[in-house]
Amino acid sequence: PDVKPAPADDDSQGERPSLEIKGLRHPILESRADSALGGMPGQPTKFVANDVVMHYEKSRCLLITGPNMGGKSTLLRATCLVVIMA
Repeated sequence: PDVKPAPADDDSQGERPSLEIKGLRHPILESRADSALGGMPGQPTKFVANDVVMHYEKSRCLLITGPNMGGKSTLLRATCLVVIMA
């Protein structure tokens, strides 16, 4: 299920910024998963959801590694979409 991104409460003005996303999926790629991920027509292709957690004090940046076509760019684009939509 899709949910609307929500910023932190106004009470947290003294806190450092953070980003916590659970079950992140790219909305456009998931809707076209059969054709975009090389799936067979009529057979659903499983899209793996990701979690992204960044805290100012603990992790200001992420080092994303993996094989070619491993989803690194998709993770980055989906994270950027959530931040922009929030």
